Amino acid sequence: DLDAPLMLAAHLSEKPAKLFGIWPRKGAIAVGSDADFAVLEPGQFVYNSADAHDDVNWSPYDGMTFSVRVAASFVRGVEIWDGIRVRAAKGHGRFIPRSAGSRIKRGNAV
Repeated sequence: DLDAPLMLAAHLSEKPAKLFGIWPRKGAIAVGSDADFAVLEPGQFVYNSADAHDDVNWSPYDGMTFSVRVAASFVRGVEIWDGIRVRAAKGHGRFIPRSAGSRIKRGNAV
């Protein structure tokens, strides 16, 4: 289905960015947007929390097999994750001011 990638992008990027009031700076691939995206690799991948970059070393997903993994992540066009290690320079993150998303303004339940 040719629409599947567009629907996936809308549900995983555009809609959440709109909900949290950070669209179109985030959640869009357009001139003036930040060019944040992930490269997904299909395959069979077993999750191991020991490989996670946190201080928890435990996850309910330990030992589970997934059919895709994040092979790389880019923020503002700069690779920050190469599939193995964090490559972002300290301080690379930025605060993004937000407005209330339209669903929140109307008072609808999310």
